Amino acid sequence: MERRTLKVLMSIVFICLFSLFLLNPMLQAAEPIKIGCTISQSGKYADSGSYYKEAYLMWQDDVNASGGLLGRPVKLIIHDDESSADKAVGLYERLISGDKVDLILGPYTSTIVYPVARITEKYKMVMLQGGGTAGKIFKAGFEYMFLTLPGFSEQHSIGFFEYLKTVSQDKRPSKAAVIYGDKSASIANAAGHKARCEQYGIPVVVDEKYPADAADLTAALTKAKNMGADLLMAGTYFPDAILIARTISELKYNPKYVLLTAGVSDYKFGKELGAVSNNIMGTAWWHDSVTFSLDWTKRYKERFGRMPDYHASGAYAAAQILEQAIKATKSLDNTKLRDYIRGNSFDTVIAQGISFDERGAPSYSMVTLQWQNGDLKVVWPPKAQTAKPKAYAP
Repeated sequence: MERRTLKVLMSIVFICLFSLFLLNPMLQAAEPIKIGCTISQSGKYADSGSYYKEAYLMWQDDVNASGGLLGRPVKLIIHDDESSADKAVGLYERLISGDKVDLILGPYTSTIVYPVARITEKYKMVMLQGGGTAGKIFKAGFEYMFLTLPGFSEQHSIGFFEYLKTVSQDKRPSKAAVIYGDKSASIANAAGHKARCEQYGIPVVVDEKYPADAADLTAALTKAKNMGADLLMAGTYFPDAILIARTISELKYNPKYVLLTAGVSDYKFGKELGAVSNNIMGTAWWHDSVTFSLDWTKRYKERFGRMPDYHASGAYAAAQILEQAIKATKSLDNTKLRDYIRGNSFDTVIAQGISFDERGAPSYSMVTLQWQNGDLKVVWPPKAQTAKPKAYAP
């Protein structure tokens, strides 16, 4: 009888303890932290969007392999926004109100990031994103949004001019030509080029905008050559970057330095141009040869069978910063996370020591690249260098 009573009491105690376990979320270590986002997996942005999906999933696996966050695994909930801003807005509403996610990561492209940020602001949820750089995003007064691509279109030539400060006065350029395509980013590139030329006392003797689909830049570049511009700077995409390189070679125009923007970082640039690409500089938010993220780049390629680009590194960095903020605050409270992100700097795969201003805009940390003897090198900043910068025509 006593033995039967003891068994009953033990059963009651076990049931009570088990009930407490079920009711206490602190004891449910297996309850995942839900992080929601949309990615353009179809539609016109799908090619770039694929990098975001790969990077987010890689981070999820990396963080779970190291024990998760706050003793809990991380679970990503990813929806396809079909490259549509309206679709993305509805899906983020669903993620927050329906799926009850704990945290958010951002989508791709400014046209989607901007309206989505209005939703995340409404719910006071942090949104780290590596895809929206348009100026209007940072004029809207968003308090919970942070961009991980470390630089704006106007800032592309900052690194080059930092390098010029290390060059002796007699080897610096004395006149600049600034040419650029009729596209918003290229126009902004050129505005930054001209502002820095003025800052460094280099007169701009040619300032010329050309059609976005220009097929011949002989006139503009001949003018630059005849005006004695020994610094050629341009706001470019891949097609006009190729055109400029070929044209200055044909004209035997040999300025001390040639700095383009987009296009130079593409491996096709060197492949198509061969020796003509030699010593041409370009700019990028990130490149796969930067030394501080080589291990991550290698792992990414091994997993997905291709090299990551800045879309992937920007996305992975967004998740890294979120991870670091959670670990530091030991919290999922979005306001605490926002305040921590605002007040600290972060080492990530896209930039070391990245920090943010009150708009959510990142500190500048772009890289300057240069083709040298058939290889694409990072030449600035020094901490990411794979080669020293060279003049185009010493």
